[in-house]
Amino acid sequence: PMIFTTLANVFLSQIARLMLQHLVGEHEAGIYSFAYTLGEIPSFIRLGIFNAWLPWYFRMISREENISNIVNMAKTLSRLFCIIILGFIFVSPEVYRILSPESYWEGIPILMYIAAGMYFYFITCFYSARFQYDKKNQWISYITIISAAVNVLLNYLLIPSFGFMGAAVVSAAAYIVLYIAYLIPAGRNNSMDGITGKTFRLDIIILAAGCALYYFLRDYAVIRWIVGVMLGGYLIYYFFSM
Repeated sequence: PMIFTTLANVFLSQIARLMLQHLVGEHEAGIYSFAYTLGEIPSFIRLGIFNAWLPWYFRMISREENISNIVNMAKTLSRLFCIIILGFIFVSPEVYRILSPESYWEGIPILMYIAAGMYFYFITCFYSARFQYDKKNQWISYITIISAAVNVLLNYLLIPSFGFMGAAVVSAAAYIVLYIAYLIPAGRNNSMDGITGKTFRLDIIILAAGCALYYFLRDYAVIRWIVGVMLGGYLIYYFFSM
């Protein structure tokens, strides 16, 4: 089943670039590709977190007396990554301008959608870890394939009219669908260690509020960077107070 999961994940991350090139041209595909690559920078942190999370998780879940610790740790890691994503969103426009030619700057608005999608992809990993532990990898495949299918369908509908902006919105929507799809079996399975939709509800609200604030401050670089520095300070404080 994991072969199909891998293929579906490729569709989730790559198909928009191919469809943009086919439907609207190489220029918009290039803009999206560069923005997506930049927006994926927090994914390196995500990989680092889960390389440490999985062995710890498998060890803790095998000790029934420590099950409650799993939810608390999931909440802590979710908050850390949520703040990292928001900090990235607030400072990303200037980084984008430094690293790209001026002809690509029109792609700056899509960074928020790509980064927000990365957060939802992050929290789905908590559910997939349980399926792996229970040796129910087929559920991971089904869920990922559904999300990939939604991605392809929405891209066909939105890319012709909205170009790379449509692709970016679809990217975020596909990861939200992935998250919701994981919630359904998680909510029906009492063995899901208490990690439910409520576990990440507050951080989702924080992410949404942060994105709304960024939208209103998008033209005020100094204020955005002040917010970004404040988020960095909070991140350091939260990390050392864990």
